[in-house]
Amino acid sequence: MKLIIVIEPFALIMTACLFGGMIFYSIGFAPLIFHSLQKKEAGIIIRSAFPWHYLFIIIVSFITSIALFLLDSSSAFFMAGITTVGVYSRQVLMRKMNASRDLGISCAKAHRRFDILHTVAITLNGVQIVAAGYILVQFL
Repeated sequence: MKLIIVIEPFALIMTACLFGGMIFYSIGFAPLIFHSLQKKEAGIIIRSAFPWHYLFIIIVSFITSIALFLLDSSSAFFMAGITTVGVYSRQVLMRKMNASRDLGISCAKAHRRFDILHTVAITLNGVQIVAAGYILVQFL
């Protein structure tokens, strides 16, 4: 019983940090970089920041899914989904996007592939944000 008293606020704080971090990166940091810098320089910074962004999502959501498992299995399932999508995005999707971007400079097909992969990445990130928001609402 005492463990639950400690775990619930921890899980709430971790979920809120995850949700806030994903929102901040998506609608704060990334747009600010592209607004403030030339396209090429912005791309370099964003490309180097994304592995860290995904690593943040993976670590925080994994730790939180463990805590949530002790509280609510459905919330733990959603949080584990966030972790899984984070791993896929970092280890698979981001590499494909970078390869397509590198070829896209001289190849229209690669440029189109990057656009499709980028849309997939944005969609997956949106699903992660919605899932984290759903979990937050479960604490109410």
